[in-house]
Amino acid sequence: MDTEHELCETVREYSRESWLHARHNETQRSAVSGAIIAISAAVVGFITRHELTQADLPLTLFLMFLGLFGAAFCAKHYERFSLHMEIIRESQAYLDRLLPGEPLGDIFTTAKAAHKRRGHWLRGVRLNHFWILLHLMIATLGLLLSVYINANLFDGIIIWAQDIYAQITR
Repeated sequence: MDTEHELCETVREYSRESWLHARHNETQRSAVSGAIIAISAAVVGFITRHELTQADLPLTLFLMFLGLFGAAFCAKHYERFSLHMEIIRESQAYLDRLLPGEPLGDIFTTAKAAHKRRGHWLRGVRLNHFWILLHLMIATLGLLLSVYINANLFDGIIIWAQDIYAQITR
């Protein structure tokens, strides 16, 4: 009986430690995302305070890189968060098997059913998808600003391609 109690305490402590790691990953993701959003806002503010020129291209490319980095960073932290949540679920399932009547599983099943009955329309959407999308929107803004800056260059390429096409089809 004493060994079983020690085992339960060890599993609970392991679960608690995983919960702390999961929280830490979410805190890091939040802090880095906030910094990226603030830096992006400053870059966009700096770029758009005057007419866009070729000199702004490094900043728009930086904005793209920053958004892609943020998306990858969020995806990685979600992967780590998921690992720790899986450890917690397995720890709880292990404890549940040790307890008579498996009360932890009953709590989870009841709560999940009640949540499902409420019919939340976003229930199936993962929160990390919103974070990744936010950063991809920053990268897309950088791309669109880069394209806008290079519109004259692209116009020249289109005219050149049309000239070549016209010569070929004569």
